[in-house]
Amino acid sequence: MGGVSVAGILNYGQGVVDILLSKNEHPLPKEEEDNAFATLIIDLIHKAIVIDNSEFGLWEQCQSKWAGYSFKMADFGYIGSLKLANINVDQLIMSSEKIKITFNELVKKSESFNPIGMAEKLLKEDKDIKFSAYFFDTVKPELTLIEKAIKNIRKLFGTKKAQ
Repeated sequence: MGGVSVAGILNYGQGVVDILLSKNEHPLPKEEEDNAFATLIIDLIHKAIVIDNSEFGLWEQCQSKWAGYSFKMADFGYIGSLKLANINVDQLIMSSEKIKITFNELVKKSESFNPIGMAEKLLKEDKDIKFSAYFFDTVKPELTLIEKAIKNIRKLFGTKKAQ
């Protein structure tokens, strides 16, 4: 919408619908294209407004300008918002394989990442930060009661965990 916020659009009231309808149509972006920054759906048939993120006080601020409309606002995400508005997302949704690839790229270990260097940099920037520079090397997840029992039984019988 050319830098216009959701609040800006809704605060115009129902008169904004004619302005929006006069704009050029564009196909909905696919989920992996990451072109959707904010999703606002104004359903003229069912008189419903769906917004994909929460904005405190927005509905209270503009509800008088949208008489007869229902309002759904939460962190639905792009695809979730489209589904709420009964828009077919079959051709837009990211495939399971693409989700796995994207997720793995987000969490993969970077060979150039230096956790100690990062911690030292953070400590220089903020003297009040509570962060151990050796956290990545020494902290292990706490064992559950069952895991502790299994570990102790293995110690007693001299068995090792199967790899």
